[in-house]
Amino acid sequence: RYIRSSVFETYPFPETITEQLEDAGQRFYEAQSRIMGIHSIGLTDLFNKIHNEDEKADEIMEIRYLQEKMDTQVLSSYGWSDVVLDHGFYSLSYLPDGNRVRYCISETARKELLRRLLILNHDRASFESEMNQRSKAISRKKIEKEGGSISPGGRTNNHQADFDFDKVDE
Repeated sequence: RYIRSSVFETYPFPETITEQLEDAGQRFYEAQSRIMGIHSIGLTDLFNKIHNEDEKADEIMEIRYLQEKMDTQVLSSYGWSDVVLDHGFYSLSYLPDGNRVRYCISETARKELLRRLLILNHDRASFESEMNQRSKAISRKKIEKEGGSISPGGRTNNHQADFDFDKVDE
């Protein structure tokens, strides 16, 4: 089940999106839009053509090539240019019978990328947790310095300064 806060917001995106990656993504988007417009098809039909080994039309070959270029730029953004993607047609066991073949990266590359993304996700979560703990400690010290206290439940018991609204300057 997709939940934005636990999937998208925790995904370890590359820290830098290069101009080359943006260009590759834009070229891919423009090619798929052009092909869908020319043939009056949607994304599902387009991707069915991309994943069909018998489909050899120039425009489909072009979009497969652009997918490879985009994938290569994503790897570069992560600093993982050492991974050999080995694009091709593969039967994926986790897809339904009769519809398993996809034009994608190899299983070896997929597993390696998932392994690295998991490590990166754990590293970033650990860093965020450490920063959160430091922030709490700093806040705690600031509250105590200002004369407040923190209850066992973590709530502050500091009192707002008296503004002396009853006193009028003459």
